Amino acid sequence: MVRNDALELLDKGSKLQELGGLDEALTYYQKALDYLKNTDDKKTEADALLEVGNIYIEREDYKNGQNYYEKSLEAYKKVEDETGEGYALTGIGLILEKLGNHAEARKYYLDAHKKFEEENDKERIAALLSLIGGTYESQGAWEDAIMEYKRSSSIYGKIGEAHKKEHINDLIHGITDKRSKTKSSRNEKITAVVYLIGLIG
Repeated sequence: MVRNDALELLDKGSKLQELGGLDEALTYYQKALDYLKNTDDKKTEADALLEVGNIYIEREDYKNGQNYYEKSLEAYKKVEDETGEGYALTGIGLILEKLGNHAEARKYYLDAHKKFEEENDKERIAALLSLIGGTYESQGAWEDAIMEYKRSSSIYGKIGEAHKKEHINDLIHGITDKRSKTKSSRNEKITAVVYLIGLIG
């Protein structure tokens, strides 16, 4: 009976979350978690913790978001849910990236990537590769970014996600444009220096 009450609360929270009622959804999720503490249903508890983390990240409350993602990660580990672990790791990575910790975020994305690989979840693998590429792009490591984006694009193509493949290809073209502009600017600077040296001579 307690578990059914918790599931009903989670369902209401989910519907409110979809409608954008984050505060109301959070209240229902927290009530559900109170019920779940008295059950052995750790999988559902982990799912609820993950959703609370998702709400906090939407509200840009990154401290609480990371806290709940970490709690959900531990709960998923206890029930050996690889997919759940992948989601929790991705959530932590997203928060770290939003805080500007790109290298640290990438570590979590790579760990999440391994989890989805173990489950052979091609769509999630492609999504993680694009996130990893994004961290490299933010750091100006364009070659690494392009490599990860191309891997992501290839997988999206193989699983028939044409729209997502097109989006990733647009990211690749964007980097190519940035790189060519940087090279042009660098060449102009070199030309100016050579010209100046010539004048001095």
